[in-house]
Amino acid sequence: MLYRSGKSFLLSSVALLGLSAQVAATAQEAAEGEERDDDVIVVSGIRQSLEDSAEAKRNSDNVADYISIDDVGDLPALNIADNLEYLPGAVGLRFRGTVDQVYLRGLPQLLTLTSFNDREVASSNGVRFVRFQNYPSSFFKRVEVNKAQTASIVEGGVAGTIVLETPSPLDDRRDDLQISASYRAEYAPYNDNNDLIDNWGGQAILSLQDKVDIGKGELGWLFTYDYHDNKRVISGLSSNPVYDRATFDGQDGIIPAALLFQNDTENFVRNSLLGVVEWEPSDSLRLKGDLIISHIDDPQERTFFLVAGLINPARYVDPVFSDGGQLLSTGLDNVVTQSRRDSITQDELSVLAGLNIQKDIGRWSLELDGSYSQVEGDLSLRRVAIRQVGMDTTLEVGDDGWTIGSFAGDLSNTGPWQGEQLYGNNVDEFDSAWSLSAKAGRELNTGIFTNFQSGIRYSNRRLDYFRDDEDDRSPRGNPVPEELYVDPYINFNPDHVPGGLTDPFATFDAAAAWDYFVGLTPTGEFVFDADDSDLLQYNIDNEEKTVSGFAELSWETKLGRFPIRGVAGVRALQTDLTAKGFSGELILTENGSGGFDLSVGGLEPDEVNTSYTDILPSINATMMLTNDLLVKFGAGRAIARPNFNELRLARNLNVSNVDGDDIYTGSAGNPYLDPITSNQLDLSLEWYGENTTLTGGYYYKDIDGFIQDGLVQEEISGYTFDLDAPKNLGAGEFSGFEVTARHNFVYLPAPFDGLGFYVAATKNYFDGDLDQYPALTETDAQGEFVFDPADREYSVDGFAPTTFSSILYFESGPASIRAGYKTAGEIASDIAGRGSVVAPQVRRAKDILDISASFDINERVSLDFQASNLTYNDGSAYYFFEDYSVRNQQTGQNFFVGITFQN
Repeated sequence: MLYRSGKSFLLSSVALLGLSAQVAATAQEAAEGEERDDDVIVVSGIRQSLEDSAEAKRNSDNVADYISIDDVGDLPALNIADNLEYLPGAVGLRFRGTVDQVYLRGLPQLLTLTSFNDREVASSNGVRFVRFQNYPSSFFKRVEVNKAQTASIVEGGVAGTIVLETPSPLDDRRDDLQISASYRAEYAPYNDNNDLIDNWGGQAILSLQDKVDIGKGELGWLFTYDYHDNKRVISGLSSNPVYDRATFDGQDGIIPAALLFQNDTENFVRNSLLGVVEWEPSDSLRLKGDLIISHIDDPQERTFFLVAGLINPARYVDPVFSDGGQLLSTGLDNVVTQSRRDSITQDELSVLAGLNIQKDIGRWSLELDGSYSQVEGDLSLRRVAIRQVGMDTTLEVGDDGWTIGSFAGDLSNTGPWQGEQLYGNNVDEFDSAWSLSAKAGRELNTGIFTNFQSGIRYSNRRLDYFRDDEDDRSPRGNPVPEELYVDPYINFNPDHVPGGLTDPFATFDAAAAWDYFVGLTPTGEFVFDADDSDLLQYNIDNEEKTVSGFAELSWETKLGRFPIRGVAGVRALQTDLTAKGFSGELILTENGSGGFDLSVGGLEPDEVNTSYTDILPSINATMMLTNDLLVKFGAGRAIARPNFNELRLARNLNVSNVDGDDIYTGSAGNPYLDPITSNQLDLSLEWYGENTTLTGGYYYKDIDGFIQDGLVQEEISGYTFDLDAPKNLGAGEFSGFEVTARHNFVYLPAPFDGLGFYVAATKNYFDGDLDQYPALTETDAQGEFVFDPADREYSVDGFAPTTFSSILYFESGPASIRAGYKTAGEIASDIAGRGSVVAPQVRRAKDILDISASFDINERVSLDFQASNLTYNDGSAYYFFEDYSVRNQQTGQNFFVGITFQN
């Protein structure tokens, strides 16, 4: 059993609590507490939204930020995650054009916990974080971001805890039937770069809400249906994440294994339903049930052009390198080119359900809560690849990325192309989480103490995952019939993508080519037959059970003449993990077709059981220096659990063979991972004036047990595999400063009195022993590569040293205009490289500009307009050198126009 009590930190917190109590005992009188009513948010435009968010922040017991999202059009953003980026320290990770993940305070995404109504949520792909694109922002009333730990918050958020709150119909101001309907048309001009998809999508929302007196109390209900059809083209150029070091005429250089040009289409369709029912039979009893069902259909067609075989130094002709080893230009001789089509169907069903019962008995308050969440997904991929060998060309590397020159042969000539590969996989996944909790609280009249509450919670998280992979190389060498080819329908040199491909190349009909090459297989069919090697590599069966309890004490007093209030408590938990899988000897044999067959000897079920216990103390205090100026302090201990997929027993292997060059790679899990722990404190100074808010804060986190992939070499059947495996690598200290400012220019003459702004910025610092993956940037006198920490200080996955966001808005009468700008510095990500060179992937600094506007035609009808990604941010990243682009996902600009009706 793993045990980490945090005893010294607990004693420190208890001592601080005792000191606060001693000061309180000598105070003349207790401060009058402010009544909180955070659930009722009245929003009418962005100015009021920001006012409400500031008021919620002011009244919170801990260091926190809020977003009121009752009016989806208030902020210039597309979804909840886009909105979160306007909070200090929040960074969104854009994946295929959409913000799907959020980082807080420059820390890895794993350290941010997202919950729905303070309930754990299942996710896809075995991760802990919520994929925000699965859930419409129209389903939520408010977003709460707790940055300081409290005992009553569900554990798991070291960087912070994001709580998405569903609406409360009984708390709505209106008591009649409310009907709201809206439609937003979406236009994506960048989709002109691929003829397989059109430019238009849209979003439709229908919402019904009412509350009625049923004789035995009041009943409130709300139902919202949200339909979203998003069509997009994703263009990019990347290098293969396999690199090596080679010597050319005494000059060391880093060379890639391959270059990949990509142009994809994606038709993301989401159908979602929210239902909320509340019943208040008396003033002392309330029941709330909520249900979210979201179904995603996400077919994708991906077209690739691959230049392979570059890992072989013999293919380089007169290469030119910088002193640090960056390739600048070269001729390429006898390389392999590949034209590839991937057809993907993806289906995902998410369910979130909860029931909450609250009962007041005199000065006691009781609460019972039960929840269930699941994500069930199916993915199917079918790949056809054709190739030409012996091709000559040139390569230049610079500010524009990787640029391939003209080939000696005509790539659009269909004659030389030959069959290469049939590949397919089927993925079945089921991730579930359910919990039961009970809380009891009591108002106190004992000196400085105002309230005591405690609770207990049981949760169960389960992941079942299986992938069936089949790779057939029998098409290799077969000619490609002329009727399979299609006219060029893809632009592989679109605007706003670095690098380029000079020549057009032959492309083909994916479905027809699949059927044709399947007919050439020995059996005449492509069979998915899950065998022992699939069970060994791609089966995950993990279950996690957690029992936790907390006790929390609230207090109010005065420190001299300054009122001070606070809450202190402790949370204890025990987590048991069972990881099931299979073990056996993996046998790797060449199949004579340029590929490899994997088989297993002696496959047997395997199981690993681990357990750990933690104690998480916390204390938070707020001191009122004046009616408008306050100081907040928070200290506590927090944990973040490893992703479920990192706790697997399975190991995945990949063997590639390009023109005789074999590359053996893979990944493995580690069920013995410990949770990440953090001792942390927060301090903020906040001023809330009329039409103005200014806040400044400092945070510090002493984090231990960071999880990062490390390179492990393992001998399998006589071959050496480079496996990425997660490890608890060490400790580090994070700190940073956060500032926000909001101001309305109400004193200016009309119409300029409708102007206002909001800004948020952070500066984050890291000091730790995780510098094993700096980029290679220069050589020493002997020509060996050396690390240059002054040039590349990043060492933690997801660390962002700077963030900045701002909103400039204008509201006058029925019109409102908003412009939002977000930027973040470079962010280190997962490692790349094999063998002699390893470095982090670094996401480039991003600049994103969105604008939106709305106009109320009358009290019932309004129009809105929005333009997003006006700066053409592509989420690009690089390895080793800034010119070594490894990923570009350009989706271009999007434009929206909509109409909303409400009674």
